[in-house]
Amino acid sequence: MKQYQPLEIGLIDEGRFLAQANADLREMQAKLCAYVAEHAERAKGGKATLTISVTLAVDNPDDDLFTVKSQTKMTMPQRPASVTMAISDEDGDGKSCLHVRRTGSDRTTPKQGKFCRDDGTIVTDPTPAESA
Repeated sequence: MKQYQPLEIGLIDEGRFLAQANADLREMQAKLCAYVAEHAERAKGGKATLTISVTLAVDNPDDDLFTVKSQTKMTMPQRPASVTMAISDEDGDGKSCLHVRRTGSDRTTPKQGKFCRDDGTIVTDPTPAESA
C-alpha cells in the first residue's frame, strides 16, 4: 500500500485547510446576513467573496520537492453611503458653509424632510397646536 496519494484540497495541511475554508464560508454567511439586517434595502447588491488560493511551488527540482501553500481571504461589502440633504448658507462668522437639519431623514427616505421643533425633536403629530 502506498504511503502517499495524489494531492486534493482535503489533504492540504492534513485536512485543516478545508476545515478552515468551510469555517470561513459559515462566518461569511453569518456576516452577510447581519449586513442585510443592519442596512435593509440599502444592502441590495452587496457581495461577499471567499477567495481560496492554492499555490504550488518548486522547492528543489533535483529531489522533486514541492511546497503547497494555501490561503483563504474573505471580502465583505462596505457600509452603504449615507445621504444627508444640505443647503448653502453662512455660519455665525459670515463664512460660507452647508447647513443640515438636526433631524430630518431616515434610512428609507433620506431626502424626505421631517417637521421638527427648534430643539430638533421630530413632530409626530402634524396637527397645529391651535387646532388641537
